[in-house]
Amino acid sequence: MPKFKFNTIIQILLLSTLTLSCTHIFSVRKSEPDTGKLSASERLEYEYVLNEAIRLKLMGHIKEAEELFLRCIEINPNSDVAYYELANISYFNEKVDNAIEYSKKALENNRNNKWYYVQLAQFYYQNNMIEHAIKVYAYLTENIENGIEPYYILAQLYFENKQFIEGLEIYEVIEEKIGLDFELTHDKKEIYIKLGEFEKAYKEIKKLIEVYPDNYQAYKMMADFYSRIGMEKEAFEKYNVVISLNPEDAESIINLAFYNFESGKHEKGFYYLRKAMFHDELDLKIKNDVLFSSFDYIDVKQYNQELKEITQHLLKTGGQLLQTYAVVAEFYIRTENYENALKYIQKLVDEEPENTVFREQKLYVLSYMGDHQRIIEEAEKALKYNPDDPLIFYFLGFANYVLDNKDDALYNFKNSLEYLNDTQSSLAAQILAYIGEVYNAREMYQESDIYFKKSIETDPDNLVTLNNYAYFLSLRGEKLTYAERLSRKAVDGQSNNYAFLDTYAWIMYKLADYETALLYIKESYRNNGSENYEILDHYGDILYKLKKIDEAVKKWNKAIEFGGNEEELRIKIENAIL
Repeated sequence: MPKFKFNTIIQILLLSTLTLSCTHIFSVRKSEPDTGKLSASERLEYEYVLNEAIRLKLMGHIKEAEELFLRCIEINPNSDVAYYELANISYFNEKVDNAIEYSKKALENNRNNKWYYVQLAQFYYQNNMIEHAIKVYAYLTENIENGIEPYYILAQLYFENKQFIEGLEIYEVIEEKIGLDFELTHDKKEIYIKLGEFEKAYKEIKKLIEVYPDNYQAYKMMADFYSRIGMEKEAFEKYNVVISLNPEDAESIINLAFYNFESGKHEKGFYYLRKAMFHDELDLKIKNDVLFSSFDYIDVKQYNQELKEITQHLLKTGGQLLQTYAVVAEFYIRTENYENALKYIQKLVDEEPENTVFREQKLYVLSYMGDHQRIIEEAEKALKYNPDDPLIFYFLGFANYVLDNKDDALYNFKNSLEYLNDTQSSLAAQILAYIGEVYNAREMYQESDIYFKKSIETDPDNLVTLNNYAYFLSLRGEKLTYAERLSRKAVDGQSNNYAFLDTYAWIMYKLADYETALLYIKESYRNNGSENYEILDHYGDILYKLKKIDEAVKKWNKAIEFGGNEEELRIKIENAIL
């Protein structure tokens, strides 16, 4: 069904006066008042000048035409045609006030030509004088024009002026003239929804269904109404009726897909999704949007083969569309097929090399793959096109950080900070924390503390940063009370994170609270930390302090087994045994 029109018809019909056809011109001239007061020579001159002015206007010689229309008025001050044309020319020259005055003069000299009313209303509308436009159309519908279109425009003018009740009254007049109409019902329903009068909106659609019980569009309107007001179950039922009456209605197929997904009926939802994707009449852009949205509702890996078939179909039917490449790339990312994802992202980059979003997506995929050297290569290429993109500098910084290129990492991270805007506080906090880690690794602890504190001030709820800074402080044996508070907040946020639990245990160890340390290291061990050599090493140290020597030795031996520093651990074991 057509959407709520408001300005659409107003603009189409009102603006039509600016490109008045020859038919309209001649009809205007026929309605012109008698020029009998003119002498024969004046009448002849007037007719000649008027025809010449119209000819020049049609040829695009607006200035010359304007001069001749003014001459027409000098000859015949009652020339409604000349005033009408001068109004159009003034409007084109952006002299709206002049246009309104000329248009009024045209009406003064001929009150029976509907185009003069339309023209004046248009000028009022364009000058944001909607109440004046309403008065013109109200007079036109009551006294001049009995056609339907002016009533529609009047109703929409009322709606735009927030006079909803008056607009609805005009719609009732239209319905009396033309009978029950789908488009009219749609618009009345929209107004009632806007007013919050849902019962009246429902009754309008119900009336339509009663008259057209076999028309799927009526049920579709009801389904849309239910969906809009949050009655999803009822909407779902009506969309099923639509499909029973018209199995190929694309919009209903799409809605049924998502209703089933949201209801947990994934098989049924996927059935409708596939039907939509292979629908011949559905626009490719809509298919792309629908498929992309579906990824958030279904297990993409479970439907890997079926989705692959769909993506290949989309590529065959419109692979040249960049949006399709983006959707296919997202499918491969979700299935962790990163090489194929890169293939389609590269197509996007090739088509629009300056598009920073495409280049950033490529860097994200490379980061998923852990290919840090390639990140550096691609990020440096991207900077040639987007030299002030903070995210590209971030990727460069992180890749250099992982590859232990600490100087480059610092340079890149600081550049990223320079280009970040106020809405990117989360990324800023992350970068500040990485800079803190770089300085900590260099044993530049004062600088490290400055950046970690800035990071925490920027994003106080970043649990990873809280944990990492607390752990670095514990290793240094500094500010342990402060470190305990940071670590406690991280553990409270994720009580089953083995790394967070280990940090807290180690801080308690440094504070000589070995019993508490044991409680938390046990939790860390139970929460997937049993094969982490660092946790096993800490576990052994805590047990040793509690005089549980045999258990401590077992944990240190396991730490060696899982990659811990054998030389240091052997020394601990020997000293413990002795």
